[in-house]
Amino acid sequence: MRKLLLTTWCLVACLMGNGQSLVENRVLQLQQKNAQHLQEKIHAHLNRTDLIVGEILWFKLYTVDASLHLPTDLSKVGYVEIIDKNNQAVLQAKVALKNGLGNGSLYLPSTMPSGSYLFRAYTNWMKNLDAAFFFQQQITIVNTLKASDVASGLSYNNLTLELFPEGGNWVEGLPSRTAFKITDSNGIGAQGKVCILNQKLDTVAQATTLINGIGRLLFTPIAGEKYEAVALGRRLGMAQKSISPIAPSGYTLGVSDSASSIKVKVMSSRPHAPLSMLVHMRQSVKVIQTSVANGGETTFTFGKDKLGDGISHITIFDEENRPVCERLIFKKPSTVYLTVEPNQSAYNIRRKVSISVSTQESQGDYSVSVYRADSLNTGASIVSNLLLTSDLKGTVETPEFYFSEDAKAELAADNLMLTHGWRRFDWNKINDLITTIPEYLPEVRGHLIQGKIVDGSGNPAVQKTGFLSNPGRKIRLYAARSDANGKIRFQMKDFMGEGKIIAQADYLTDSLLRITIESPFSDKFIPWGTTTLKLPQSAERPLLARSIGMQVQDIFSEDETYFTYTPVT
Repeated sequence: MRKLLLTTWCLVACLMGNGQSLVENRVLQLQQKNAQHLQEKIHAHLNRTDLIVGEILWFKLYTVDASLHLPTDLSKVGYVEIIDKNNQAVLQAKVALKNGLGNGSLYLPSTMPSGSYLFRAYTNWMKNLDAAFFFQQQITIVNTLKASDVASGLSYNNLTLELFPEGGNWVEGLPSRTAFKITDSNGIGAQGKVCILNQKLDTVAQATTLINGIGRLLFTPIAGEKYEAVALGRRLGMAQKSISPIAPSGYTLGVSDSASSIKVKVMSSRPHAPLSMLVHMRQSVKVIQTSVANGGETTFTFGKDKLGDGISHITIFDEENRPVCERLIFKKPSTVYLTVEPNQSAYNIRRKVSISVSTQESQGDYSVSVYRADSLNTGASIVSNLLLTSDLKGTVETPEFYFSEDAKAELAADNLMLTHGWRRFDWNKINDLITTIPEYLPEVRGHLIQGKIVDGSGNPAVQKTGFLSNPGRKIRLYAARSDANGKIRFQMKDFMGEGKIIAQADYLTDSLLRITIESPFSDKFIPWGTTTLKLPQSAERPLLARSIGMQVQDIFSEDETYFTYTPVT
């Protein structure tokens, strides 16, 4: 009996040791990715998110290291755009960045139609990743100077239902926490109820939404059964969705947390499956554990103190180093308190207002936006952006709620991890990122103006010289050679403001060579928001008052420059 126990223990130890070495390979991948590909995140603080034409949209940019969330001085140029519902750029601008900071403003012309728009910001280096990693904020612009087809009220018909099994899979005979999201025809989360029906139309599970159309239920699929999920909106509307595929074997996981620790329970259709768990946050490894499922079940436990603030990734690997379950978890940061003190308790019309702002932090860089208390402004803070929305796909409604002290906030945040964060991390792409040469370079000294040289037949001209200059009082001349694809880049330092550039291929070697300059703005887009602006009837009088104020302001400041920039020294 002792020999049998000893043999079993040695087998378990070997499996766990092998699992550890396999997970270490994944750790090495993450470390190589971090070392070779520093990533940036950018946050834009807007003065408001509801505007009318003729007003000025002011913004400040904060650029940070995506892993540490500390200011980075890698890029010296930021790009901002306002995108319409057809993903066409309405306004674009370049912004100088110094020590990761930049600011500017955009004047909204009277030619813009009323509608929902997307303000986005990024750097040239960020263009190597998916556009989902750009800063993106939906804004509302109303043209009060001409008639439009803006509708009043909202439509709640044509519901859409999405289902998300925790860990990524439904497996026959294994319980699975299943999250769901109900959205209406406007793309907005709709409150309602979801029921799971079997082929006999019996209800096997049901739950109501918590907030923003998101909820969860517990569901155990049975072999041979077929299931349908039905969503019923609190207002008019219904949606149906088949639950598939349901795997005959595999893994499921369930995460629960307490005040100080997190428990990860993995269930398997295999009675003695060796498993490994890797927890990482922004590609920084936090926890590694290995175990063998006892009777098809194993539990990993670790302290919350091992995690940083924000989103962490939990991945379960089998003995062949394949990711079999994935899950995101969220740790709410501690609160940083600001003290705001006005110099008076009340003010007369057109009187100077002085406000003192202090914080617990001794150093920092701040920006303040001021708007009416009844404004539609719903801009996300830098905390909710960097720690939450920038690591999730899709549009997150009311992101500030998940940082509040509301009793529902913790459960709502976990539901958000199950839906928007479902299968976010793609392990198969890590090696590609390590070995692939980036297409876009960081603008570490200033503008990188990129173009292409082609020959008389339109084919890329390899290793050909091109020239670029800017006429004016301070004339500069730049030279560069094209690469194997005909691409050519000109590094321009401290080139600010409006002006012209002249680009020309070396006609002395080949008079048929042509050079074209490419747009520096990204041509990648993601689905976002609604297609039709919906305004309540109560917005009519406030919009009229703002329109009158805007026109008065524009008359008195007609000659002022609306876009401002600070030269980098």
